[in-house]
Amino acid sequence: MTFVESVEHVFSNYFNAEGRASRSEYWWWYLFTILASIAVSLLGVILDKLTGIEFLSTILTWGLSILILIPNICVQIRRYHDINRSGWWIFCPIVNMVFLFFAGDEGENDYGLPEGANQETIDQE
Repeated sequence: MTFVESVEHVFSNYFNAEGRASRSEYWWWYLFTILASIAVSLLGVILDKLTGIEFLSTILTWGLSILILIPNICVQIRRYHDINRSGWWIFCPIVNMVFLFFAGDEGENDYGLPEGANQETIDQE
């Protein structure tokens, strides 16, 4: 999954915590959030200087944070599903950082097939 595909997929599944998210989808999304945060922060600083409104960068940063909060949670839960773990692991911050690096199950698990796979391709392997 490419960078653009990952971002589109996460936004198209804004409130969807069901199913699975591959490592590439998760990490491309994570990169997007970092780049978007940097871009919004820089834009906010520039607008602060141009307009003289000192809290504009704070408003923009909070706006982005609110915009990506739900997709962040949902894609992380789907990432746990990919390694056949419950989404409740999101509440164990130290452990879940390790889980995010695990390779996902290749075939079907308790949370369904990998993204983009169908049962016929799994049966052929």
